[in-house]
Amino acid sequence: MTDKIYFSENLIPPGNFEALVFEIHEKYDLANVALVGHEPMLSSLISWLTTGETEARIMLKKGGVAFLSSDSLFQDWRAALQWLLTPALMVEI
Repeated sequence: MTDKIYFSENLIPPGNFEALVFEIHEKYDLANVALVGHEPMLSSLISWLTTGETEARIMLKKGGVAFLSSDSLFQDWRAALQWLLTPALMVEI
């Protein structure tokens, strides 16, 4: 595991989710990827990965964290939403 930070043009609005998945597949270990970005793009990305549509009502609060899992994003373009945490919940933990 590395402690490096990489920047991706595909996370800058309006973004290109398919290109982002290709980039992750080609450059990184899916088990060790954390994506950081802004709303509403991150909620749209979560929606696209879990439902195939960008309009699902996923509400990611400012400073919130979502955990998604996938055996192969590249193969089926889908992930499972495991949990969402708000900043208030993280303070309580």
